Amino acid sequence: MASAIIQMRPRYVGHSWNAGRTLMSSRVGSHLKTVIMVDDDIDPFDLGQVWWAINTRVQGSRDIEVLRFSTEPRSDPSVPRQNAEFGDKIIIDATKKLDYPYNPKYGSHWAPVCYPPEEIMELVELRWKNVIDGEAPEPEKEAELRQFLDGEFEQYWRDWRTNAHVLSEEEQKAELGRSFPIRERSRYKKKK
Repeated sequence: MASAIIQMRPRYVGHSWNAGRTLMSSRVGSHLKTVIMVDDDIDPFDLGQVWWAINTRVQGSRDIEVLRFSTEPRSDPSVPRQNAEFGDKIIIDATKKLDYPYNPKYGSHWAPVCYPPEEIMELVELRWKNVIDGEAPEPEKEAELRQFLDGEFEQYWRDWRTNAHVLSEEEQKAELGRSFPIRERSRYKKKK
């Protein structure tokens, strides 16, 4: 009851902050302590996915806001007794930021969410069954998957690494301009 997860698709820079603050300022929000905003590719009912979004899409100084001296329910044991009605609330923006620098390799601002090939997942599943469930190993199936990993997959990975996108000098300058605030940019140029 003390936290909420909002699944949304941000339409403009700051949209997720507006949604979080709006919820916190509502009647329901007066009972909340933590609000987490996630994109529509994250299942808000799967805490593993929510935690993944927090770990991969949040920078503490930029994406976590602490609302100090907010009204808190008296039932919250973390609030000091001398000021039992005031405490801190937290808004965590675990969405993909729309102002993140563009990466031509991805064709967007964020890397695409990727999963290991199906064969790798099957091999992991087989091994977990052996270890956790104590099932008998399936050496033929494991050998077939291992052949894929050592052959086709290894070649695919080698090709991908050699063809990785390298930014041109103009792209590097543009990224430097997007990545550092003006004050930091001037400090960086002086060091060169």
